[in-house]
Amino acid sequence: MNFRAKTASALGAAAVATASLVAMPGTAHAAYPKCDGAKNITTTDGTFRQPYYTGTGSRNCVMGSGYESQGVARLQIVLNDCYQRDLAVDGVYGPKTAEAVRYVQQHEGIDVDGAYGPVTRVAMKWKRTTDSYCIRLAV
Repeated sequence: MNFRAKTASALGAAAVATASLVAMPGTAHAAYPKCDGAKNITTTDGTFRQPYYTGTGSRNCVMGSGYESQGVARLQIVLNDCYQRDLAVDGVYGPKTAEAVRYVQQHEGIDVDGAYGPVTRVAMKWKRTTDSYCIRLAV
C-alpha cells in the first residue's frame, strides 16, 4: 500500500471513529479509564482533592452508574459541599449521584448525561481542602 492510500485509510478510520462518538452519546466516555482514587491537586487558588485514575495519575477519568470507588466518594463530598446535594458518601455511583451530576451539568451549561468525565470535571466547582470555599478550577 502506498503512502497516499495509507493516509486515506487512516483518515477514513478517524472519520468513522469521530462519527461514532457523535452518533452514540455515552461512548465518548469509553476512551477514558474509570476514576478509582482521589488525589490532591495544588493550584494558585489552593489545594483541591479530585477523583483520578491511579494507573496513570490522570484526572481524565470517568464514573457512571454502578461504579464504586474512592473517586466516587470524593465526587459525592464535592456535590454535597459545592452544590448543596444531600448524598450519602458511600463511594457508590447510584441513581442519586447520577441525578446530582445531571444537576451540575445542567447548572454549569454542559451536556447532561449523568456521567462524570473530563468535561464535567472542568465545568464544576471544587472545594479547597483548607476551608469550605468552592471554586471552578482553570486546570
